[in-house]
Amino acid sequence: MKKNWIAAACLLGLLSWSQTSKAEDLFFVGLEAPLSYAFKAADDGGKFTQAKTPSGGILTVNFPVLGAFALESYEVALKNQGSHSITYQMLDYIYFLSLPFLDIGVGVGAGNAAVKGTYESSYESATATQYLLKLGIPLGVFKILGGYQVLSATPKYTAGGTYLQASGTLTTVGVALAF
Repeated sequence: MKKNWIAAACLLGLLSWSQTSKAEDLFFVGLEAPLSYAFKAADDGGKFTQAKTPSGGILTVNFPVLGAFALESYEVALKNQGSHSITYQMLDYIYFLSLPFLDIGVGVGAGNAAVKGTYESSYESATATQYLLKLGIPLGVFKILGGYQVLSATPKYTAGGTYLQASGTLTTVGVALAF
């Protein structure tokens, strides 16, 4: 009789582990890293290029029913621009729709973009906005996350009154742990 209870408990544990997680049912915390940033071309045809993979990260916290909130902070070094970079700090709201094998999240974000480097005092930081798409693959209590974000930001050059095109697209990858 005791062996039956142990076997039933083990079977129940295995079944609960193999069930896919649903984003709306779980509280989860995720960390993502930016993979690449592609700058949008300016009106005059000029375009920045990233020097290397952006540095920084994204912290996402999902609450059951309410949706997810994310804090982003990352820096994109500019190729052929010396030590110049553009830093982005954003706050996002994401709502996940859960399918049995995939979680799809859509969201919006707002924050700021600032030029860093030798001439950073020549630029005002700009308000940045974005739309985002997140995909999550549930694996038990873990989730593999991927993201695509379309960002809009134009820091102002204070001396000339012109604007710098810092808009673009960001791709991310990460992992989340559900509780």
